[in-house]
Amino acid sequence: MICRDFPSEEEGDCYQEGFCEGWRKARYDMILAAVTGGFALFYSVVLLLCGKVHNEHAWKFLFGLILIHCKFVFFFSFLM
Repeated sequence: MICRDFPSEEEGDCYQEGFCEGWRKARYDMILAAVTGGFALFYSVVLLLCGKVHNEHAWKFLFGLILIHCKFVFFFSFLM
């Protein structure tokens, strides 16, 4: 069995209107969610290791990253 991309217009997976577009949107949202989640994880480790625990602006930035990550994951869950 050969692995292939899904959905594929050549294989006839896109017979329903908007199906392929929805899958592409979900793919991009999950990529963005993974990137923002990685940034949030990295930034939280740096924030805790560097001793900037009391820096209010750094925590607000981290909260914003987590909020953006949650937005992408939340919208992806409604597309599927």
